[in-house]
Amino acid sequence: MRAAVSKIKVPAAGARLAKLLRGVGQEPSPLAATNPIGGWRQSLDLRLAKELGFPGGYDYFHGDFLAGAMGALQHLAGDALPMERRRCQENTVSSSSTLGSGAGDFDSVVDAALRRTFQEGLRSLEDEGLELRWELEEISMASFGGALFVFGARRHPPSPPQELLVRTSLGPHLLVAPAAEGFSSPLVCLQASALRGATLCVDAVLIAKQTVVLKRKADGEVIAATFDEAARHCLRLEADLATPRRGASQELSPADLWTGRPLFNEERGWLVSDLNSGLSGNCVAKALQKSE
Repeated sequence: MRAAVSKIKVPAAGARLAKLLRGVGQEPSPLAATNPIGGWRQSLDLRLAKELGFPGGYDYFHGDFLAGAMGALQHLAGDALPMERRRCQENTVSSSSTLGSGAGDFDSVVDAALRRTFQEGLRSLEDEGLELRWELEEISMASFGGALFVFGARRHPPSPPQELLVRTSLGPHLLVAPAAEGFSSPLVCLQASALRGATLCVDAVLIAKQTVVLKRKADGEVIAATFDEAARHCLRLEADLATPRRGASQELSPADLWTGRPLFNEERGWLVSDLNSGLSGNCVAKALQKSE
């Protein structure tokens, strides 16, 4: 149910943020399996994830992972967004600031680009004397929305690459490797991951009872309000896969490469990298050129 109480000009960044918080409607997860072949591939993806530090494979991603995703959405609504609102009110964040520096636990689980989206929207509303509230009452359902591996790239690599890297699509997954390598194969994926690590992105589809309210700060007048008993959110979480052996050589045998395969970086844990495709997935390899 949506109620528009008063007509007022809302800045574009604030309107985009309000739309983002309302959910995705019935749009499927970008990573969802849409046919039997996709479902078979997805089962293989989860078997691979089991070997990369996620015990239980399928059971983990349909159990503990979803419980964590529900907590992550509650964190966005109850902690991350209010924190960014306070920062805007206190004028402690500028568009040129380095996000994440001096950050606390709240920042460590939300990617800088998503925090910037929150900041830009809230700042634009603050400048107009408006305030946006996201009141998440209950999450009633959670389901697995699909997985994406990025072989050969991490969001926080220990050192910058010394070569020109490009990204190549491997079905739903991506390989990041030097342009000179020319072709993709499971062995090349293993080599790239042993050298530079990898990233696992997983979508969780969450159903929530919520209210999104836009109001005037001066007198509390409600400008617009949306109440939804079953708002549908697509939350993307990202896991860093770090290789235990730095500087692995491409001369290593496949068996040695598998032994030195990247594993889930439990110290870093999961990172919220996108909400409702507001950042088009916010892939770690998005800035790299596509291979020809």
